[in-house]
This record gives sequence, structure tokens and C-alpha cells, in this order.
Amino acid sequence: MKSVSVRFILLSIGAVLTGGGAFIAGTYQLNEPSPEMRPSVGKRENVVQNVNLSSFRPTLSEVISADAEQRFLIVAQFLKVASTEEISTLADTWNYTIDNEASPSLCWKLLLAKWTEIDPEAAWEAAGRIQDPTLEPATPPRKFLPTERFVLEVWAKVDWRGALAKAEEAPEQLMYSIIGEIASHDPLLALEIADRYPEMPWFAKQALTLLAEIDPEAAFERAGERFRNGRLGFNAMEDISKKWAAVDSEAALAKIQAFTGPTADRNKLLKSALLSMLTEHPEAVERHMDKMPTSQLRFEVFSALAERNARENPQAAMEWAVALPEGSERKVALFAAISAASDGAPERVIELLNETGWDNLSAATAQSDQRIEWGKSSELFGSSNFGGLAGLAVKALTQIAKTDPKRALALVSNLPGAGYGSDNSPRFNALTSIGREWFNTAPQEFFDWLPSAPKSAMTQLTETVVSNATGEQLDWMLENRPQFASDSLTSTFEERLAQRMIQQDPASALAVADKVNGQAQDYALLSATLSKANEDMAEALPLLDTIPPGNFRNIAVSQLVRLMGNTSFEDASAWFGQLDEADLSPDAYGAMTEVWYGADPAAVAEWILDMPPGDIRDKSATTLAKQLLRGEEPDYPAAAAWVGMIQSESEQDWVKKSVYHQWMKEDYGAATEALKSSSLTESLKKAILYER
Repeated sequence: MKSVSVRFILLSIGAVLTGGGAFIAGTYQLNEPSPEMRPSVGKRENVVQNVNLSSFRPTLSEVISADAEQRFLIVAQFLKVASTEEISTLADTWNYTIDNEASPSLCWKLLLAKWTEIDPEAAWEAAGRIQDPTLEPATPPRKFLPTERFVLEVWAKVDWRGALAKAEEAPEQLMYSIIGEIASHDPLLALEIADRYPEMPWFAKQALTLLAEIDPEAAFERAGERFRNGRLGFNAMEDISKKWAAVDSEAALAKIQAFTGPTADRNKLLKSALLSMLTEHPEAVERHMDKMPTSQLRFEVFSALAERNARENPQAAMEWAVALPEGSERKVALFAAISAASDGAPERVIELLNETGWDNLSAATAQSDQRIEWGKSSELFGSSNFGGLAGLAVKALTQIAKTDPKRALALVSNLPGAGYGSDNSPRFNALTSIGREWFNTAPQEFFDWLPSAPKSAMTQLTETVVSNATGEQLDWMLENRPQFASDSLTSTFEERLAQRMIQQDPASALAVADKVNGQAQDYALLSATLSKANEDMAEALPLLDTIPPGNFRNIAVSQLVRLMGNTSFEDASAWFGQLDEADLSPDAYGAMTEVWYGADPAAVAEWILDMPPGDIRDKSATTLAKQLLRGEEPDYPAAAAWVGMIQSESEQDWVKKSVYHQWMKEDYGAATEALKSSSLTESLKKAILYER
């Protein structure tokens, strides 16, 4: 049996008794106490005060009477040369009970560890008798005590075969405590033991991981067999592949490629092995990649290789990237090299792009660029809709715009993207980012330049700066509007500005309406009317007359009908009946249908049936059909009948599809039978069936 050193005893007393915590020993020896545990001068009758602990041997009575601050060291000194009888006597004195005052758990661990060294059977028997009042009752009852597990773990350290024999007699969960120690001595035996516990696959994983350090090929083969039989997780295969590749990459990669299993699993193993080799054996990864066909796996491994090369030597990585043939891999390598070589300097990014060519950012590579991990550049440039070189360039230009926006805008044309339209291209993203940055730092200069910008860029820049402005910026914009040559651009700017200002402060709608024109003014008046209607309908109705005929007035009428109907159907109906014919749009009739349905469904149905064919009846029938589908018991047949009345092609198809599709979710058979016998065209019937 092995001898257990005092240092081992200390390192063995992990937090097993209490179920948590850290090792307490550190690196000190008992004859060289740590500063935290050295005896302090001035304590009452301290038996270890000013004593050389290397020769001090306390008596049993001194152990028992030691105060809490000194007890651990005194117990340790006592146990260094204690006999079985002395240990047993101390255990009897402690009444086989964990007591934070007289016999704390750490002292019991010291005792049990030393007892296990001398007489493991006696220590095991003692561990089963120890009571711990701090343990919460367990359901179902515990099959073993934490003290028993601790003794078995120490036992395995000094005599693993003896501990194994005891574990085979004990509850099966205890085997887990020592399977790692067994595997470190005889991993094949540990595997045999693991086969007896199929419900605990981590036994096999632990044994195979240790076997991989001795015979990785055997470990891989045995792991593969278990994985295919469903007795081992895939992560164990990956761990073994990494260990093997680290010591014999050629053999490991050859065996992995011959792995009989799904291609996806084989590729995962290859990826794990190759990535694990990058740090120590990048040249081996490059050699293997020469044999790999174009694939997602090759792309991912190449990306990692490029990042590693750039991290180790940016200049060499740049030369390597430039020498690569045209294609997505060259762009990946350039991205990694430029990210590393620029070292967070946007001007350096532009300089390197000038050297290597902006054509590497072509739109044709957007998909491959987006697959590149943002990597180290994210700390400088933040997130982006574009990864790779395009994203790097966009962020660099945004940074440059803080000090020289005109230069940044001049460089935008180098980025991929047709014109400056809202195509979400790198050029589009850079333009909006630069405009926002320029406005934030020099708003007047930006507005002076804006009317001279390309027309396709002007609209987007206008919407960008307005939609991101708040508070004082909005007030400033209102007073310092750019002088656009086009009335449509002026109208667009004012409308977006009004929308943003009212969004930020709904109460400002009337004030905004006084300062803008055209549709912007109409929108502001609509907002003011509806805002006031939520507070006082009587004050809101006169505001309706301020809104000129058109779309905004139609919206206002419809919403006012709904708001009135929320509180009084009679008021809504009376007001609706007083409206001029010009205000009675199809949307207004739709709103009235919605309100009336809530009060009297039969009456509103009669009302619609009396209407002449046309847009008004179509809108009313559509609204009624929607109402019939709401609630806990939708009336699908009735809704289908109402949409059958619709004649307008603009309303017909999508409404009918919606009704039947919703019906099919509830009762497919009834819905399809109704569809077959309906008056819908055959082409629409087929569309409803195929598009559901």
C-alpha cells in the first residue's frame, strides 16, 4: 500500500463532506505553516505558541482542548505519527459527529485521510458511522454518506485495487468517484467497468480520455464503437481526436477520414482535430488543406488558419494572403491580415485596402464575407451588417468621418453597391453611417452640403439623420432646413421631420403643423386631431376641418369613428350620419361596420346588403368577414359567404385566401368542401389550396 504524505492528506480534503467548496491546502507543509494558520502571539495558554511545529507532538488531550483557531494545525500534527488506536480514540472522543465547534468537517477529513492510509477498512467502517447534522434530509434517502465517498477517493489514491473491490460492494454511484483513478492505472479495465454502467456514459468517457494519452488509436476505435451504439456522446470523440492529433497528426487525420459514420460527424471530427493543431502545428494543417476539396469545412478551417497567421505575424500573413489565388479564401486571408496589421487604426485600413485593391470587396463576395467571423476587429469597429473586408471598410470610413467626412464620402464609391439606393450594400451602409456621424459633429456643414449630394444618396441621408435625431437636434433641424432644389425632396424631409418630432413629443403636433407645409402639415394635423380625441372628443372634432381632403383626412375620419364607438355606438352612428359625402370613404364605412357589428351584427349585415355594388360595399363586407372570424367561436361559413360578395380585385384575392386558410386550420375538411362549392374561380381555388 502506498504511503500518504501529509501534503497529500491536505490536498485530499476537498469539499466532499459538505458537498461544495475548494481545496484548502495550497502549497504549504505542516512544518511550515501558512501565514494565515501560523500561531499568533498573545493568545491564552496557546499550546503551539512559539513552538517549532516540525518537532511538536501534541497529546490527545491537547488536541481535544485546542481552541478553534489552532485546532486544524494541532490535529494535523497529531495525525502525522498517530497509530490506529489513537485515531480511533480521537474519533470516539468526537462521538463520530461533525461539530463545527469541537470536530469540524476539515478536521474529520484529516482524520479519515490518515486512517485510510493506515487501515482503509477501518476508515470505511468509521465513515459510515459519522453523523452530520448539517446534511439536509434527502428524498429518496441517501445510499451512501459523503464521508464514505471521501474515504473511497483517498483509498483509490493509495490502493486503487482495494478501493475498486470495495466500490463493487458499495452503491454503484460511488464507482464514479474512483473511475478516473482506476483509468489512470488501467484504462482498459476502467472501460470494462464502464460497460457495466451503461446508464452512466461519463464512466466510459473518463476512461477513454485517459486511454487516449496512452494509446490514442485504441481510444478512438473504442470510442467510435460506443458512439455508433449510442453509448457515448459525440463530444468524447472530439476530445480524443484532439488529443491524438496533437501527438500524431497524420495518423489521427487518416483514421478520422476513414471513420464510418455520417459525413457531418466525420467533418466535425476533422474540424476539431485540425483546429487543435493550429497552435503547435500550423504547417501540418496547411499540408492537409491542400488535399481538401472546396467545402464549408475547408472554409472554416482556412478562416481559422488565416486568423492564426495574422495573429502571429501580420506582415507575413499579408504577404501570404496577397500571394493566394483569387477567390473567397484570399479575401478571408486579406481580412484577417488587414484586421491585424491595421491594429485599430482606420487610416491604416484604408492604406492597406489601397495597396491590396478595393476590388476584393466586390458585391459578388458578400455571401462569403458575411460568413467570416468578425473576430478581433469587433473591439474597434463594433458590430456590422457585413463581415469580412466590406464590414472592416465601412467601419473604418465611419471612424474617418468623425474628423474628415468629405474624404470619407469620397472613398464610399470604392465600396460594393449600385448607386446609393437602399439595397443594404456596403456602400449604402457606409453612406448612412458617415452622414449620421457628420451631422452629429457638424450639423450646419452637413446641411450645407446635403443639397449637392447625389440624388439617390440625398433621400437616404435625409431619412437617416432625421430618424436618429432627438430633442434639440430636431428643433434645430426645423429652424435650419436645407434648401433642396426639388420640391419632392423638401416635402420628404419635412414629412420625416414632422413624424419624428411628433413621435418624440405627441403634444407638439399642432406646433409642428404651424412650421411645416404640404403632407408634413397634414400628418401633423392628423396626429394632433387623434391625440386630442383621446383626451376630449368635443375639442378634437373641430380640428378635423383643418385637415384638407385626401388620405390623411380619410384616416382621421375612420379613426374618429372607431374612437367614438369605443364609448358610444349611438354617438358614432349619429356623427357618421352627419358627415359630408366627401368624407365617407370606403375606409370610413369599414370603420362604421366594425363599430356597428359590436352593437348589432344583424343590423349591420342588413345595412351592407342594401349597399350598391362598389368599393364601399367591398370594404364593408371585408370588415364584416374579419369581425366574424374574431372571438372564441369564429363563423367561418358566414365569413366565406361575405367575402364571396367582394367584386374589387384589389380586395378579393387576399381576403378570400385569408378566410379559407384560417378555416382550414380549424376544420380542413369543412373548409375544402366549402371551397369546392364556392363561386371562386378555379385558379383562385388552386391558389388557396397550394398556398396555405
